[in-house]
Amino acid sequence: MPPHHRNFGTKQQRLPLDQDLAKKFFGRRAGASPDNSVSFPDFCAVAQAFGTPNRRLTSADFRKVLAETLTAPGAVPPMSAAHLDRTSAGCLCCGEPALQRETAVISGFLAERAWQGPPTLTQLVTCPRCSFRFFARGLGDDEADNLYHGYRNPDYLSQRQRWEPFYTDRLHQAVLAWSQSSVRIDDLRATLNQAGLPNRWRYALDHGGSGGHLLQAIHAERKVVFDPSGYPTLAGVEVARDVTRIPGNCDLLLSCQVLEHISDPFAYLRALADLCSPDAWLYIEVPDETWASHCLPGRLRDRWLGWLVRQRRLLILADFYSTGFRTQRGFVPPYGFVSLREHLNFFSAAALDTLLQRVGLRCVAAGINGAGQRYAIARTANSGTATT
Repeated sequence: MPPHHRNFGTKQQRLPLDQDLAKKFFGRRAGASPDNSVSFPDFCAVAQAFGTPNRRLTSADFRKVLAETLTAPGAVPPMSAAHLDRTSAGCLCCGEPALQRETAVISGFLAERAWQGPPTLTQLVTCPRCSFRFFARGLGDDEADNLYHGYRNPDYLSQRQRWEPFYTDRLHQAVLAWSQSSVRIDDLRATLNQAGLPNRWRYALDHGGSGGHLLQAIHAERKVVFDPSGYPTLAGVEVARDVTRIPGNCDLLLSCQVLEHISDPFAYLRALADLCSPDAWLYIEVPDETWASHCLPGRLRDRWLGWLVRQRRLLILADFYSTGFRTQRGFVPPYGFVSLREHLNFFSAAALDTLLQRVGLRCVAAGINGAGQRYAIARTANSGTATT
């Protein structure tokens, strides 16, 4: 359902919400705010996810739309809507409840590909304790399937370039080439050797590793890659396309450039730990993405962004302006924004270490590798019971 911001004003405006309806609809702590209300972006996200028919909404329609959506046959799937607001339990890494927030934009590419909607607003949240940044909006299982099916194939590229013309063919090919490059493979081998890991393994699993290229850095009797995208797999590497078909009891597990895409990082890492032998090693790698924000958050900026997401050409230009400053100069410029495209999470060293500890993994080495990526090496031995 396209969100019609003009009828609600800014994202700070909140609408009355019945607690019982909210608990059914949002699948999280609802009605907990002092005015027992829900924000407009929250409502729009839920309405989009549950397929409410397109309509121009006013505050008078709010309860009626909730009731219609809840009672419509098949409208509410039997699943949690927790991915629509991932901030309700605090920081996803350390649990800190007092989070810093700024309005961000869900890109037209992601909204169109994942749930067939228009660009809209969300929040970018920063934890003051562990410096973890994450978007409030995540992806449901079906949305993630839509996004990553045929990942980086020609249809993906064409759809992305309609919203991001600055994501050129040349840049696309550079991303693909880097992910499979000998430089990256050699760097992984050197990082593992420097940390003192064994040189030979019984069974190595690359979780989310496309064609299994990084397994070329590993000497293992058995090599398996989990990749649901359908990407062609290298010779000598087994592939599991379904998460239920991944062989367990591996003694080395790689998860490279995956955790930043995951809506529930804690559950993901706990599932990885369950695939490991009692004394296994895990290598976790994420992008090293840090920046300062000079975006001037506030009511005026929120009104500007609420208008901007309905202006396709201007939105594309503003995205180029904002992204260019953030990636090339290291800061979000005034009235700029961070776009939610594919990366849901941005990990600091403290955030990644804290998350691993909560899962029950023992971090034995961490840092920035030769490819400029943040990594952590953890063990399952003597891990104890995972905390929640």
